[in-house]
Amino acid sequence: MRKLFPFVALAVLMVAGCGLKKSDLVGSYSGEFSLTEEQKRDPVAAMMANVQPTLTLNEDDTFVMNVLVEIGGKWSLAGDKVTLSIEKAMGVAIPDDRKQTVTLVVKGNGKTLEGSVPDAKAPLVFRRNES
Repeated sequence: MRKLFPFVALAVLMVAGCGLKKSDLVGSYSGEFSLTEEQKRDPVAAMMANVQPTLTLNEDDTFVMNVLVEIGGKWSLAGDKVTLSIEKAMGVAIPDDRKQTVTLVVKGNGKTLEGSVPDAKAPLVFRRNES
């Protein structure tokens, strides 16, 4: 067992060092709604297939997302989840009692963010734009 300890300790350090950092996620993303076949037959949900959402995560912990309208606010990272705290819509501050959050799960080392936006009928998938 003593002979294995250095290898186990090294493995733990390597895994711990693989965690995401906010700087890994800063950048722009293009999105799409992931509709099921049933949703594609629903006229309201099917309209979402034509929407091309965008998301920009900035270094100063702010974000801008366009999903029919521009919304913005602050973003944070906890584990593999990005939380977008919506503070503005179309440049106008949202009252505190009406503010919402969006949670996106980070996949592929930050290349993909998956979640849903309030009132959307389908999951939203953002893919990082390569620059």
